[in-house]
Amino acid sequence: SWELDFFGGNRRAVEGAAATVESSEAGVGDAIVSLTAEVAQSYIQLCDARQRLALTQQNIDIEMRLIELMKLRRAGGTATDLDVMRVTNQLDTTRATLPAIHAMVTAQLNRLAALTANAPGALDGELAGAALLPAPPATTNIGDPAALLRRRPDIRVAERRLAQRTAAVGQSVAAQFPKVNLLGTIGFAATRPQKLFNGGNFTYLAGPVLQWAPWDFGRNRARIAQANAARDEAEADYRQTVLNAVAAAETSLARYGRQRDAVSDLGRARASADESYRLTEIRLRGGTATTTDVLDADTRRNQADLSYQQGLVELTH
Repeated sequence: SWELDFFGGNRRAVEGAAATVESSEAGVGDAIVSLTAEVAQSYIQLCDARQRLALTQQNIDIEMRLIELMKLRRAGGTATDLDVMRVTNQLDTTRATLPAIHAMVTAQLNRLAALTANAPGALDGELAGAALLPAPPATTNIGDPAALLRRRPDIRVAERRLAQRTAAVGQSVAAQFPKVNLLGTIGFAATRPQKLFNGGNFTYLAGPVLQWAPWDFGRNRARIAQANAARDEAEADYRQTVLNAVAAAETSLARYGRQRDAVSDLGRARASADESYRLTEIRLRGGTATTTDVLDADTRRNQADLSYQQGLVELTH
């Protein structure tokens, strides 16, 4: 049998099925983009946690030396017990941040293992190195904003879903009209097997068959109304997806630009802290600064490094 598709019902069904397949393919692309972003962010969080761990440990070493120096000054009468307790409290406060950072390292290692379909701990050896946090590129080329939006998988999913619902409307409309099928049969019929293939026993039948149900008590009209409502819903969802994508893109680009400026400022602050530490060391060798001054400058330098690392992390989000 073969149906003559006079009113396009089958063509619409094929279009809708193709749109469904393309929507599923776009959904796979969306999942890949999301997974890639999660892996990248988790790796950046891991690098940041390890850098903060190293810098925090350096601060602890500096603060321990400050306590020793403060105790010596107290013994010499140039410092009080309050001064010793102040730096001791600072050391305890810094040490209290270590467990959370260690927990962050473990959490990101386990998350990376899960995202790459590995058991927890499987990547610990491969990721054992304390890599530096990757810096952003000097320039970011986004190209044509419209083309950028068209590449978003969520927009492609919504657009293909709208195409599928639109095709379903045409399919429902075509169901109102008659269906014409061309039917045919060929064969042999005999009462005894040895006469089965005689020429006189050959039979065939061919002809069109018309099917139409004009009185369906409004079922087709209800199906068309339902298909139109589903199509309108898909269109509204598509418009909302596009608007959300435009807003997200504008917000992300604006935030990225502002955060790049902030990272540049933090980079200059880090450079000035390094220079301050270098000059303080020169003063120490010249006898115009104390070891405490050098340790204070070193603490400020580490703090500037921590702030710069945090700025880089926020830039990648």
